[in-house]
Amino acid sequence: MNNFSNNQDIQKYGCLALANIAFEEKNRNEIVELKGIEIIIKSMNNFPNNQNIQENGCLALANIFEEKNKNEIVELKGIEIIIKSMNNFPKIKNQKIQENGCLKILLLNKILANIAFGEKNRNEIVELKGIEIIIKSMNNFLNNQDIQENGCLALANIAVEEKNRNKIVELKGIEIIIKSMNNFPNNQNIQENGCLALRNLTIEEKNRNKIVELKGIEIIIKSMNNFPNNQDIQENGCLALRNLTIEMKKIENEIVQKSKESK
Repeated sequence: MNNFSNNQDIQKYGCLALANIAFEEKNRNEIVELKGIEIIIKSMNNFPNNQNIQENGCLALANIFEEKNKNEIVELKGIEIIIKSMNNFPKIKNQKIQENGCLKILLLNKILANIAFGEKNRNEIVELKGIEIIIKSMNNFLNNQDIQENGCLALANIAVEEKNRNKIVELKGIEIIIKSMNNFPNNQNIQENGCLALRNLTIEEKNRNKIVELKGIEIIIKSMNNFPNNQDIQENGCLALRNLTIEMKKIENEIVQKSKESK
């Protein structure tokens, strides 16, 4: 791949070979030592319009991805190429290609969800319009549970910061999170990630009314009832409900006050 960096077939099959080899942990370590991450990202950058190279490269990065490799992917502008790839192929009509595209979006959402744990990485994701891409991918693949799961987790991690919460709300992120939870009430991971996302979004007072209007309280309570033994769902659900009921109490007090004033 290094010697024939301009040969699309070599790059396509090379990325696919690395993706398959990277299933084994010992192979992942060797790929990283031999600068395989750099090669994959270079290949994806050289051929941004070659869908096979993008998909195979994404698959390879996803399989190589581990906590210890995360920083190298970021340093080599991996976030940038991931978001660019998602943007170039958001949704494809041909069924077979769509399945592959769906896999690619899933893998990239998964990487973004994990990379977004770090503040510096979150900022880069936001600057590169990653929030838009994540929400678009969730809207484009509403019936894909894995994409919804990782999309909710990515948004939950990004929503840790106030400026990001505002952007998520502006792009109708609350709507897609609640829709995802509503569509898959029995998927524990979607419910867990959705409750975490709503918990983070309810930190902002101005978001609470929107969540209440979209029946977010009902969704959270249903999730807690469906998974009584899931500690994360119970904890995040309780915190989200606490934030939402604070807002409802304020509304109730305003109604009472206005009622008194009108007499």
